[in-house]
Amino acid sequence: MSDNKDECIKTEILNEAQKLFIRFGWSKTTMEDIAKAAGKGKSTLYYYYKSKEQIFDSVVTREMEEVFRVTSGEVAKAQTAEEKLMAIGITKFRAIQKNANLFNVIRGEVEANIHHIMELKRRYEAREISMVRNILKFGLERESFRTTRPMMWMLSRLPWYVLSKESKSVC
Repeated sequence: MSDNKDECIKTEILNEAQKLFIRFGWSKTTMEDIAKAAGKGKSTLYYYYKSKEQIFDSVVTREMEEVFRVTSGEVAKAQTAEEKLMAIGITKFRAIQKNANLFNVIRGEVEANIHHIMELKRRYEAREISMVRNILKFGLERESFRTTRPMMWMLSRLPWYVLSKESKSVC
């Protein structure tokens, strides 16, 4: 099979698995359910994924990668350190809103899969911390921070900024 076809099949599987995890939760979703929803045989699923845990991890990782990709894009567009920090907060806030159902499934499955979930969380947070460090370094090099508490300043303004942006886009 070609790499492109393999990627398409894996994407179909993950898309259908995500819908099932959101609807029924991780523990009530079976490999057979995923295969049926994706229009594939169970053997096809096992060809691409060793287990339901691996599919779940792939779904969560894919969503985390998308959030990070969008966040990185928004940070890159921002001109100042302040704007870059705001971009992180706003983008994450919107991602949580958009993916609330999946995050609820993840939160509900934490006890059953604590090691998997914590490892995924640790990897995402390490990348995010690196991004914030780079922004802070950027801001310090340009003497962007006028207050002694830049994070507190940014956090105090985040709700107002989000609301003002959303109210403009509604009309």
